[in-house]
Amino acid sequence: FVILFLLSGYSVFFHTSSLKLFIPADLNQNIVSSGLTQSNRNYIVKKAIVKQPIKIQEPQCRLQFEGDCPSLREKTSEFNFEIRSFDIILSNDDLFPAYTCERHYIQWQKKCTEKATVKKTYTGPWSMSDLLENGSWHVADTDGTHLKLKPIILKPLHSCFELSTDRPRKNPGTIKFCYPLFNLVGYPKCGTSAVYNLLIEHPQLTEAANEKEYCYRKGTIFDFLRGFEAATFKSSVDIALVNGCIQFGNGLMFDLLLRKPKSLNIFTIRHIADFEWARYNFWCNAKIMDSNCDHASHWTIVGKHFRSPDDFHQKIIDEVGGGHLPHETSVRDYFTRTIKSTDMHITVLASEMLQYDITKFWTLLANESTENIGMALTWHPHLEKLQKTIINSNNNKGSDSISNLSGVKTGLYKISGYKPMLATTKNLITTWWKECEELKRITLWSGYNCNKPIPANGKISGGVTIRNQLKDNVTNVSKETIDLNDATSAIGRKTSPSPHCRLIFQGVS
Repeated sequence: FVILFLLSGYSVFFHTSSLKLFIPADLNQNIVSSGLTQSNRNYIVKKAIVKQPIKIQEPQCRLQFEGDCPSLREKTSEFNFEIRSFDIILSNDDLFPAYTCERHYIQWQKKCTEKATVKKTYTGPWSMSDLLENGSWHVADTDGTHLKLKPIILKPLHSCFELSTDRPRKNPGTIKFCYPLFNLVGYPKCGTSAVYNLLIEHPQLTEAANEKEYCYRKGTIFDFLRGFEAATFKSSVDIALVNGCIQFGNGLMFDLLLRKPKSLNIFTIRHIADFEWARYNFWCNAKIMDSNCDHASHWTIVGKHFRSPDDFHQKIIDEVGGGHLPHETSVRDYFTRTIKSTDMHITVLASEMLQYDITKFWTLLANESTENIGMALTWHPHLEKLQKTIINSNNNKGSDSISNLSGVKTGLYKISGYKPMLATTKNLITTWWKECEELKRITLWSGYNCNKPIPANGKISGGVTIRNQLKDNVTNVSKETIDLNDATSAIGRKTSPSPHCRLIFQGVS
């Protein structure tokens, strides 16, 4: 009887919205009328499951509008009819189509007035169900299977989950993991390697995975999240996890998928001219007329690729390379455009502090940790040592490559003959950088020269180089008296004092 039904080709399957088991009606009727016991019926049902190829649904995104949205009306004024919904075209190469849909949704919410309501419908990989009664929800994995995420308690402060799948795999179909409490997001060449090293060197913190930049690149969501399982159970419950995946889209996608997990998302920035000069020297790119860029790292190689201050300036003037070299439109709001594109909470810090005022950097970071994720970080025991090192420099590349700062000159790279960027180039890029003053306020770092032109000799008043003036004006802050609310950078205090308030605690509060 069992063999007959197995050969008949029937199968059972999971309904994508509820994951309840369904049995074809004619098979069910034959089983019921057979007179078999319930246990035998269950045995037949289990054996009747036939593995079928899973069809992966194409990602689709639709936005619907209710009420009056002036921006939509303006965009569609050329049509003779009213448009109330439209589809967003999603690329097949998009790693995170669900967040692309979410990003458009957020943008249109901001464009429409309070009189209009925007609704989003997304189907396909990474799509999520509504919350169920027990607080869990379902997620469509990239291979067509379905996941179930349920919040659980494993580590204090962390957002932790039980993750199960509707199809058995080589490894167990249910895992438990905690999402990293500290996540680096943003752009390379902004001190991200140094910040990651600063964090994992602290006794309360450890790596969340077996690599610094643990990012989703391909494969299933299940397998990626399983990568956090080992560190979750290997570390003690009071040790926080740190991930250095600086791919902004990666952080945004999992912030959405895990429904705003508790996380301090650290976004480090850098003076835009120094940033553009550094990445021009660091990366090889065919779009700026480089050859031999097929190697996996895409790093520039001395002897193979040509770099010079004059070449950098001329390529900017000639608008070579599209978005791979600075131009007025890209530079204007380079960092804030990304920061403001999401509703995810982001902590923005100036990477220059790591070299010139690491004490203040740690103070600001620790304060953000206490306020936003409830973790009180103790004073960092290795700040003095870390301030003297530089990681993943242009002349010693790689996230594990550590150099002594005394042997590294800021902005001077071997591939460009250790020549500095032209002052003319820096002035040009800085004049385009309209977000500069805003970033000074956000980061509390007044070292950014937003308006004052830099003379051609690269020096400022008194014949002191910019780097030396920054270094000489740094004020050492002791760990006993820390300015948590000091809105004035150590740099510039001698000439432009600003009001500041200090609270000093003695004894136990």
